[in-house]
Amino acid sequence: MSMMPPPFSADPSDEGIPAADPGQGAPETAPGFGVEEEEPDVPAGDEDDEGRPATGEPPFHTPDPAEIGEPQPKRPEM
Repeated sequence: MSMMPPPFSADPSDEGIPAADPGQGAPETAPGFGVEEEEPDVPAGDEDDEGRPATGEPPFHTPDPAEIGEPQPKRPEM
């Protein structure tokens, strides 16, 4: 058996690690979570769509194999 203390703290004064922002699309957090029961800070939405593909467009073009590289010579028939 290891003499290492458990990875959690049984000290009631230890508040632990605050949760990170859950991100877009995550369910709402429970009321009272945050610093002294304040609502957590939520980053403002990024309104800048420059550089992003329009809705429905793929983020990149998949090339046709015939478009890649130089044409290869045909193998001789055996």
